[in-house]
Amino acid sequence: MDTRVCIECGIVKPLDEFYPRPDTKAGYRPACKRCWNIKRAASEKARGVYKTRREYYARRFVENRERLTALDTLWKRANRTKAVTYANNWRLANKAKANAITSSRRAKKKNATPAWANKFFIEEIYELARLRTEQKTGGVNDWHVDHIVPLKSDIVCGLHCEANLQVIPAKMNQSKKNYWWPDMPGVANG
Repeated sequence: MDTRVCIECGIVKPLDEFYPRPDTKAGYRPACKRCWNIKRAASEKARGVYKTRREYYARRFVENRERLTALDTLWKRANRTKAVTYANNWRLANKAKANAITSSRRAKKKNATPAWANKFFIEEIYELARLRTEQKTGGVNDWHVDHIVPLKSDIVCGLHCEANLQVIPAKMNQSKKNYWWPDMPGVANG
């Protein structure tokens, strides 16, 4: 196994611990990956590029939201089983966060349920979605109950009642997220 000495920490390490750099005689950076990352982060912090790694990725996501979301969607479609496995593993590793997200969603739904909502009809709508999924109705594998006007949005918040629920294919529900609803401002209806 080929080794090399890191010029920063002075430790002999295998070559896979160094970033490749084909434009040099050795073919690798002089500092190991760990030292290189520390040095680069310190340099970027000094220049005010970002203060933490989390801040860097948050800024990167905001600046490239559409492209990164599209790439993420393509990857999830191409690697469905991996995506589901990753999500399940994340839920198991982060039970408190997963429970907080679920509880938050449940509370929003509860707070958005008016006193006059007919709980029987709401349960029937959820049952219809379950039956359609079970029977793979219309060649669709998964059906969701969708809030026509989303419960949470920057512009408007809908109610959790039978008049605001519909059963639609999961892909359609996931693509619409909380960005679209009928009669939303700025969209031509017709």
